[in-house]
Amino acid sequence: MRSLRNALLFTQQDMALLLGVSRSTITMHENGWRELSTAASLMETLIMECYAAATIEPPVHLNHLQEKNDLTLFKKKIRYEIAKCEQDVEVCEEKLIQMKDECLRLQVKQVTLTILKSRLDARRSKVKQGSNEQQRILKQIECVEYFQREAGLLQEKCGILARLELQYQLDRLKAQKRVAENALKYMEQKNY
Repeated sequence: MRSLRNALLFTQQDMALLLGVSRSTITMHENGWRELSTAASLMETLIMECYAAATIEPPVHLNHLQEKNDLTLFKKKIRYEIAKCEQDVEVCEEKLIQMKDECLRLQVKQVTLTILKSRLDARRSKVKQGSNEQQRILKQIECVEYFQREAGLLQEKCGILARLELQYQLDRLKAQKRVAENALKYMEQKNY
C-alpha cells in the first residue's frame, strides 16, 4: 500500500480517509502488523485498479474488441461504485436530518417535562403534608423525573458525538465518490 500511496502523493491521513479507517490502521497495515477490513480492502483494490488503469497501457496481446470490453466492464464497475456511494450518501444525509430532528424533539420534550415538574413542585408545596393529594403529586413527580432521565439518555444517542460520527462517515463516502468519479473522468479524457 505504501508504494501506491506514494505514487498517488497521498499522506497516510488521505489514504485513511478514503478507506474509512484511522491513520494508525494505515501505519500498522503498511508495516505488516494488521490487515484491513473487507470494506477497506475492497476500496484499496478499487484505488489500485483505478491507478493501474490510469498509468499502465493495456497489454499488446489483447485484440481491440477484448480491450474495449475490459475497459467497458471496468468503467461499469466504477459507475456502479459511484452510484452506490451516491445511495449511501443519501442514506447518511437522511439519517443526519432524522437525528437532528429527533434531537430537537427531545429538547422540546425536556423543556416540557421541566416545566411540568416545576408546576407539580409548586402544587405540592400548596397541598397539606401527608395527604393523598400530596402522595399523588409525588408519584407524578417521580414519573416526570423518570421521563426526563429517559429523554436525556435518548438525547445522548443523537447528540453531537453521534452526529459528528455520522458526518465523518458522510464525508468519507463523498471522498470515495470523488475518487471514483475522477478515475472515470481521467479514463474518458484519455479515451480508454
